[in-house]
Amino acid sequence: MVAGGFRVDLTTLDEAASGVSGTIDMVAQQPVSKIPFERSAAGDDHVAGSLSDFLSGWQRGVNNLVKDGQHIAGRLVDAADAYRKADHNAQEAAGGIFAGTGRDPGVR
Repeated sequence: MVAGGFRVDLTTLDEAASGVSGTIDMVAQQPVSKIPFERSAAGDDHVAGSLSDFLSGWQRGVNNLVKDGQHIAGRLVDAADAYRKADHNAQEAAGGIFAGTGRDPGVR
C-alpha cells in the first residue's frame, strides 16, 4: 500500500507478527523453573535463598516479556488488518467511480 509518501509492506508486517509470536511461544515454553536447582547444592542457606529469589524474579521478568511480546504481535496483526481494510475500501471507492457503479465522493 502506498499513500502520502510512504509505503506499508503488509507481508513484512505479517512476518513480523508471526516472528514475534513464534519467539514468545518459545520463551513461554521454557520456564525458569526448569533450570535445575537444588538448595543443598548451593552450600549455604543464604546463597540458596538468594538464588531462589533471583530465579523467581527472573520468571516474573520472563512472564512480563511474554505478555509484552503477545501485545506487540497483536498490534502488528491489527495494523496489517487496518491497512488491508483501508486499501480495500479505497479500491472499492475508486472502482465504483471509474466503473460508474458507485457514488462520486466529489458530488454533494
